[in-house]
Amino acid sequence: MLRKFSLTLLLVMVSSMIAACGAPAAQPTAAPVAPATEAPVATVAAPTEAPTVAPTEAPT
Repeated sequence: MLRKFSLTLLLVMVSSMIAACGAPAAQPTAAPVAPATEAPVATVAAPTEAPTVAPTEAPT
């Protein structure tokens, strides 16, 4: 019984090593993304008016 287990374990280890050295497993490919028709446009905040500051009196 132990001999059969050891042989099975050896075969599993060898097959795992061969699989690791071989070609990578097939992975599903991602769906193709359609190219953008226009370049993205950066939005810029509209300039605001400068805040009005009350004039201060000149020191005397």
